[in-house]
Amino acid sequence: MAANDESITELLSPEEKQELLQLREQVQAEKSLKTTEEILSGLELLSITSEKLQFYRQKIVPLLLRLKGVERETALKRVAKTLEVSVKAIREEIAAGSETAASRAWFDIDGSFVPPVLAQHLMQKKYRFVYDRNMLYFYQDGYYKPKGFQFIKARCLGLMENEYRDVHGNEVGKYIETILWNSEPMLDTDARYINVENGLLDWMADPPELLPHNPDYFSSIRIPVRYDPEAACPQIDTFFQDTLPEDCLDLAYELFGYCLLPDTSFQKAFMLLGSGANGKSKFLGLLQAFIGRQNCSAESLQDLGENRFRAASLAGKLVNIFSDLPDKRLEDTALFKALVSGDAISAERKGEQSFEFENHARLVFSANKLPPTKDLSHGFFRRWVIIRFGNSFPEGSPKRDPNILAKITAPEELSGLLNQVIGALVRLFTQKKFSIPASVTAEINAYQNENDNVRIFFEECCELRVGAMVSKDQLYKSYEKWCHAGNYHAISRNKFNTHVKTVYPSVREDTHGIRKWVGIAELALVNDAKEKI
Repeated sequence: MAANDESITELLSPEEKQELLQLREQVQAEKSLKTTEEILSGLELLSITSEKLQFYRQKIVPLLLRLKGVERETALKRVAKTLEVSVKAIREEIAAGSETAASRAWFDIDGSFVPPVLAQHLMQKKYRFVYDRNMLYFYQDGYYKPKGFQFIKARCLGLMENEYRDVHGNEVGKYIETILWNSEPMLDTDARYINVENGLLDWMADPPELLPHNPDYFSSIRIPVRYDPEAACPQIDTFFQDTLPEDCLDLAYELFGYCLLPDTSFQKAFMLLGSGANGKSKFLGLLQAFIGRQNCSAESLQDLGENRFRAASLAGKLVNIFSDLPDKRLEDTALFKALVSGDAISAERKGEQSFEFENHARLVFSANKLPPTKDLSHGFFRRWVIIRFGNSFPEGSPKRDPNILAKITAPEELSGLLNQVIGALVRLFTQKKFSIPASVTAEINAYQNENDNVRIFFEECCELRVGAMVSKDQLYKSYEKWCHAGNYHAISRNKFNTHVKTVYPSVREDTHGIRKWVGIAELALVNDAKEKI
């Protein structure tokens, strides 16, 4: 009984409910009788000719499928007698559920299409569906694949053959979407398992345990790697040693491990920095091969901040990889920070309704030069892990190998890398932070200083000192001169004054008389004792 019927019948007395039930049974009996009469009238028109088998398959069997119990048995015996076919043979064909013979089962007696009947048939068969991220997914090959709507339409076409119309597939797809709709995320919510080619890998078990694929594990991601506990990756190990700073080897394996899981709890984005012919592109090529191209998006850092449609492509992905970022200034970093933190964000695909999703795609970029940024906040810089690729492999270099990507992405190498990565994941989650070496910290500080020239000016030209005072106008003019001499871009006076309070919270503003800062002095004035305020 439908939900609306239940709410109505709550208002009825027991006697009225019984009358309603009897009425429904009568209506159902009349429908069955009508179906039986249609079968029998068809039989009366039959002559024992070659046409009988075609009529039997196209008309009679689909009608028999609509009947149940005594009605089906009565009609079945009449069919068997008229067509000189055994009752057993007809039962076997009905039980087999021949999709061709049953194609009319998706239509009512009056010829109108009934979407729920075909939808339930698909869902009760081997097909499994999930609705998430404003999209329908279908289960195949160990994981839930997107484009479930198109998959349903293809199945409907296969079942209905010449009677299929596009509107039929749309109605069935919409019906399945509606009954599966759920406000909570369904896919990729469990970081305990890594979905690999040959099963579900419980990487937290000691030793790791490989389990069979299971549609009850709602994963839309399967990496193109087989788990082999005996595999090694000597080519990848050598590649990392040749291209990365020596203190970044542990970090590199942790990066690969972090990108495997639908987990952004460590809130880090990664930048590979350096000039050309240094291994950055091969590193990203290896990452994409390991994670799987279908599990990666490719949006630039600038586009993520400027184009509202770009973020939608990250939904359901493990990594966003973009190589050779332009050095275009970052104007808006709010979405970047939300994506890195795994916050729920609103996204929109062109021509479709907006939807919300929690981002699981780690952001990994490469650049010859870091893009300037307007965001000078700690929240922006703390999210970065910057790895400089300082070695170069120009033409003629003995370590330059044009086939290196093919070697490090060989199946056995990727299986060995998975074993290395599992160990790195255990380390990462045990220490609850990345293994950030001194070289990475230095790059982050350099990036911050490069954009925050006010901080550099304070460090080079100012000093905190109790009782010291300096004119606000004088300090800003000194800053402008310093920028001109060092070829820096000077920020506005208002932004400069705001920055003073941010960098030196102990400094206060005195507005009596000449506006001045109290608690800070220019080093030049301190040294020659000429400060006069």
